[in-house]
Amino acid sequence: MGSWNPDSATGARVLHVPSGAPERDTPLDIQPYEYVPLTAKPTFTGPDWSHPAFREACRDVSDADQAFLADHANGDAFVSALRRLTPSPRHQLGGHSVPIQDAAETAHTTLLAQFDSDSEADMRWGDLGTLFWMIPPTDLAAGDFTTTSFTWQCT
Repeated sequence: MGSWNPDSATGARVLHVPSGAPERDTPLDIQPYEYVPLTAKPTFTGPDWSHPAFREACRDVSDADQAFLADHANGDAFVSALRRLTPSPRHQLGGHSVPIQDAAETAHTTLLAQFDSDSEADMRWGDLGTLFWMIPPTDLAAGDFTTTSFTWQCT
């Protein structure tokens, strides 16, 4: 399931359920996860080096400096320090993704939701991966979730 397989989009779609809508049973062929309470708190996020907005902001940086920044070995200590500020699991709504590989967002989408592998919830995506749902900002503002896309990354 993922953006590389358009036939799998149905399994990762986002459904808007209005407040007060009646609950419905899980389809018989799906084993649901146990209920896990989540809480939210405001936090800051920033774009990853691979994020299109960050790349655009750095377009005037010299080729040598861009090559330095693009070399993962040069950023490991910095990225590790940032990740310690946002301990796992990294579940979030909105903001910038915390990617495992490259930015989940594209030039035309923003992060809607991110769900990390979580041992307390007994949820694991691949090899300790993360699930990402993206949406065009104009559709998010309009409350139109029909264009939401999904991908996942793991180590």
